[in-house]
Amino acid sequence: FRIEDVSGNTVTTCSQHIEVINRTPYDGPIIWPRDVERFDLCSIGDLDPDDLEPPFDRPSYEEGICDLLGENYTDEVFRFAIDGDACLKIIRTWKVIDWCQTFENPETGQKEFRTWTHQQELKVFNTTDPVINEGTCQDTVICTFKIDCKPADVFLSATATDDCTDDVDLIWRFDFDEDNDGDIDSSGLGNAVSNLYDVGTHKMIWTVEDQCGNADQCEQIFEIRNCKAPTPVCIQGLSVSLILMDT
Repeated sequence: FRIEDVSGNTVTTCSQHIEVINRTPYDGPIIWPRDVERFDLCSIGDLDPDDLEPPFDRPSYEEGICDLLGENYTDEVFRFAIDGDACLKIIRTWKVIDWCQTFENPETGQKEFRTWTHQQELKVFNTTDPVINEGTCQDTVICTFKIDCKPADVFLSATATDDCTDDVDLIWRFDFDEDNDGDIDSSGLGNAVSNLYDVGTHKMIWTVEDQCGNADQCEQIFEIRNCKAPTPVCIQGLSVSLILMDT
């Protein structure tokens, strides 16, 4: 406190220290957001707290006049495709801090703010199958002009679309049935095949799967024909008698 007279002379008389103590610091309750299960979604962005309705969105609490609470969260994302389970799982760790409460950490000796944490589990289910594009499995005839009916160089490919999984992330498998007799003779991964195949009728079975375990399949019949025409050879010196015939 200072005293000043009309001449502008001042003198400090005393200093007073005022300490504000919160006799009832915040100690809850905190209502944490409930776990979430959503169907036919695609990305984490669909599960942003601002897009979710209570009680699935954010922690809820009532702070007093001497409290200053704030919240934040971090996400851990796990992708898997298991029958009956989610294809995308998020562990969302919420942290609530009271900026008006500090304590000394006995292990570090440093002051820390009072915090509360909670893990929220969010699951995304997707049941929409990918779709193999029309035309991929149309029957086709492939001509070869090799002599002696030798195997032909054949290239086959397939394409598909999905509501969530990008085209480059689709999982492809092919099964080859030589002579189209019902027996699988070879298999492999990928949506393109380049190989030598014998003249005849064969079948390729395409299977595509998205990142959520949904699949589509189709069968493609392809026939390899030897389209090389025979070549006539004239033998010089050969003669025959021609006989008039009644037509």
